[in-house]
Amino acid sequence: AGFAGEVGGVRAAFAVAGAGAVLGLALLVAGRRTLAAPMIHAAGITARELSRNSTSPA
Repeated sequence: AGFAGEVGGVRAAFAVAGAGAVLGLALLVAGRRTLAAPMIHAAGITARELSRNSTSPA
C-alpha cells in the first residue's frame, strides 16, 4: 500500500513539474521571459529532486 502511494506521489510530482515546464515554455513563447524563467527553473529542480529520490532507497 505504501509503495502504491509513493508511486502515485512521484507521478503527481512529475505532473506538476511537467505542467510548470509547459507553462514556462508557453510564457516564453508569449514573450514573458521574466515570468517563464523561474517556472522552467523550478520544474527542472523538481524533476532533479524526483529522480534523486526515486533512485535512493527509502
